[in-house]
Amino acid sequence: MMEIGQEAEYRLQKFVSTIYNLIVSRDIHFDLLVCGGNTGLVMAYITERIYAHVGITPPAKLVLPIYRYYPGFLDDPEHLFDNAHLQSYVEAALDKFPSLRNVLFVDDEIGLGITASTILGFLYDWQQSHDSHNGFNYYIVAQDQGFKVENRLSGVNINFVPYAYEIEGWNNIIACIVPAKYENPVMQIFPEHILPLHQRMNILLGLPIKEFANGQPRFSSGFLEKAKEAMPNLSLLQKEFRSFLDEKIGACCKSLMVEHQSN
Repeated sequence: MMEIGQEAEYRLQKFVSTIYNLIVSRDIHFDLLVCGGNTGLVMAYITERIYAHVGITPPAKLVLPIYRYYPGFLDDPEHLFDNAHLQSYVEAALDKFPSLRNVLFVDDEIGLGITASTILGFLYDWQQSHDSHNGFNYYIVAQDQGFKVENRLSGVNINFVPYAYEIEGWNNIIACIVPAKYENPVMQIFPEHILPLHQRMNILLGLPIKEFANGQPRFSSGFLEKAKEAMPNLSLLQKEFRSFLDEKIGACCKSLMVEHQSN
């Protein structure tokens, strides 16, 4: 029988190892770190901590509140959400960029790849209007749920690098790494029907949560503000959890560095 806490820790280790392999062993310099949604924010946070532990300056980060489907129509291909309005945000965010060579997309898991493909489309359009003579590499690091790479963009090289594979019936396993002493106080305020476990992890890391407002998706600190009001010790809880998570990341990085140096 699977022990979910141990499995979550194993998957964190595999994610750290995958990112380490890209940025240290393969020495890939990423110009941009991108993510969408709630778990993407968590994985981008972990990625930046990996960079810190190995002593490399992290790339610029682009975070987009991608909605895959219109609210109420989850997994309905007839109701894919049109995120086109975010292109102007991408243009503004990349205003100082001369061009893109290597882009790193992270998430905890990937199904059809809608979020990753949507962000890729924005970056491709930007590249075409700013540096059309050169292509770029797009690395996707996420748990594999059957994603198939279909590249129809000229000059773009998509590299899917899964850090783990789906266990049927389980989602967001990596969020199960949160110990009960950090999880339970947040769950008392935001039970499962209000915030699922992976979004409660956002609260503990002080990260916003995606919401749909006035017909458009956005990142909001609304739940964070509610948590602060209801939990006087939230800042301490966040500090302790970040320290807990950072210790796990650091231990894995240290082990990988020793192994790398011995080879």
